[in-house]
Amino acid sequence: MFYITHKFKHLLTFCTAVCIMAILPGCMSTTQLQVLQPAEFALPDHVESIATINRSLPPRRFGNTVEAIFTGETLHQDRIGANRAITGLTEALMRTPRFNVKHTNIEMVGSGRRQLPPPLSWNEIERICDTYNVDAVAALEAYDSDTDLTCTKRENTRKDKDGNQYIEIDYCTELDARVHLGWRLYDPKSRRIIDEFGVTKRRDWTGSGSIEAEAYNDLPSKEFGVGETSYSAGLLYGMRIAPTFVYTNRDFYSKGDDRMKMASRYARSQRWKEAAGIWKQVMSGADRKLAGKAAFNMALACEAEGKLDSAKDWASKSYTQFGNKKAKRYLREINHRIFERKMLDEQMK
Repeated sequence: MFYITHKFKHLLTFCTAVCIMAILPGCMSTTQLQVLQPAEFALPDHVESIATINRSLPPRRFGNTVEAIFTGETLHQDRIGANRAITGLTEALMRTPRFNVKHTNIEMVGSGRRQLPPPLSWNEIERICDTYNVDAVAALEAYDSDTDLTCTKRENTRKDKDGNQYIEIDYCTELDARVHLGWRLYDPKSRRIIDEFGVTKRRDWTGSGSIEAEAYNDLPSKEFGVGETSYSAGLLYGMRIAPTFVYTNRDFYSKGDDRMKMASRYARSQRWKEAAGIWKQVMSGADRKLAGKAAFNMALACEAEGKLDSAKDWASKSYTQFGNKKAKRYLREINHRIFERKMLDEQMK
C-alpha cells in the first residue's frame, strides 16, 4: 500500500497541473465564473424564509457513554459535528437569493442515532415559525459519526554516500471520518414534510513521520475531522434545497498573437467587453485557426455576462465554421447551463 503525505499530495497536484497545461493545444488559460446552480427540486412559492434547528441530540442514557468509550469518540464529538453541519447548511442558504435563513440555535432531543425519530408536531413547527417569523423549518434530525485512526510502519532500504545499505523506517497515519445525517424540511402552511433526506459523507487525512508520534501529530484531531466532514455535508444539503452561487472553471485561449495576449489580460481582470472587442478584430483576419479560438473566447465573454444564448451561438460558430474541436465540448456545457436556467426560472419564482 502506498501512502502519500500532505506535502507530496501538493507536489503531485502541482506537477499534474503543469503536465496538463503543457499538452493543452493553443496555450489555454483558466478563469473562474460565478454561476447560480439550481437546487435539486423547487420549493413552494410561499416558502421565502427558513429556520435551521438541531434535533439530533441523543437521549440521556448510559448506553451513549459506553458507546463513546468503546468507539473512541470524544464525549461531545457528535454534538460538535451536528452543530458544524447546521452551520454548513446555514451558510449555504445564506448564499442563495431565493431564501432568507435564520440560524436559531435551537437544540432538541432526537433519536441520537442514524434512524430518524417521529416527525415533530405541526404545533411545534408553527411555534418555531411564529417565533422566528419564517415560512419553513429545516431540521437535522439524525446524526452519527465514526472515526478510524490507523498507523503503518514502512521499512525502506537506502544507501549512504559510501554505498553502505541501511534501513530507513517511517510511519504513515490515516484519519478516516464518516458522518451520517438525516434531514427534514417542514412546511407548516401545507402541513407537509417537503423533503426527508439521509446522507453519509466521508473524508480522510494522511500524515507521516520518522517516528510514530510524529506521524500522529501530522494529522488533525478527530474533532476537527468530524467537524469538517459534517460542515461539508451541511453545505451539500443547502445546495440540495436552494439555488446557490458556485464557482466554475472555464478555459480560454490566451496566446496566438499580441492581440490575443492583450485580450487575455483583460479576461483575467474580468473586463469582458474590452476583451471581446479585441477578439472580434482577430476574427476578421485571414487566420481561420486563430479566428476559431477568438470565437471560442467570445462564447466565454457572453457566458460571463449571462448571455447564454449568445454564448451558444459563438461556441457553435467556433466549431462549425472554424473546426475548433474544443468548442464542441464547450457547447455541451453551455446547453447544460441553458437547461439549468429553465430550472432556475421555475425555482426563483
